[in-house]
Amino acid sequence: MKRSAIIAVLVAGLALTSCRSDSAAPTTTPTTRAPLGVVIAACRLREDTVTLLNQANSARTLNGWTIHDEGRENVFLLDGILIDHAKTKVFMSGPEAWYGAQGRDEYPLTPDEVWDDTGDTAYLLNRDGELVDQRECT
Repeated sequence: MKRSAIIAVLVAGLALTSCRSDSAAPTTTPTTRAPLGVVIAACRLREDTVTLLNQANSARTLNGWTIHDEGRENVFLLDGILIDHAKTKVFMSGPEAWYGAQGRDEYPLTPDEVWDDTGDTAYLLNRDGELVDQRECT
């Protein structure tokens, strides 16, 4: 093999090696995102419940926060509610609410049914009246 052919093969090999190492370089795409805080994890029409989940890194107090249904026919103030990190609180309504609530993670809101069985949406607002989350009830 001629010297110029050998040099050409070596240069081509270096170029291929260079391309391979560039394409194999890891990307720096973040795999996690910031905690969302308190969100509506579920709204159940049949059970007439709304479940809040705290996804923040620490406990959250919901003083001044409200939850309401579509059209704001029912608005509930959540003062005094503390949700620990990665924990839930279930808010119950309807005739069974006063008797069905058990323990410190379930709260009766009203003896009236709130979440319309034909479809409804739950809205969670912070103390400034800003919409934090909403979820269609199923």
